[in-house]
Amino acid sequence: MLIGDKTKYLRKFVKWEMEVALRLGLPIIGVNLDGSKLQTELCPATIKNELVIYVPFQAKIIEYAMENWPTSHRTHVQQNVSGPRFYKDHVYAGL
Repeated sequence: MLIGDKTKYLRKFVKWEMEVALRLGLPIIGVNLDGSKLQTELCPATIKNELVIYVPFQAKIIEYAMENWPTSHRTHVQQNVSGPRFYKDHVYAGL
């Protein structure tokens, strides 16, 4: 999910897509267009407290998240872990 200046205000289709993904238990990757590695104030309320990994808009970390987040997400769900997640600096250094 791309997160930019206007994302949290897109309440019709974007909100619906997030709600469906959450209801289906799909892993969500929040891609910050501003380059942040963390959840920012631009994050839509629908996913603000949900199990979502946040990454900057950079090809290597997005690819890494797409390959690794589904397994990590499943593990977190099994362990009842919730809330926003982010990758540590050593992950970025390894890319």
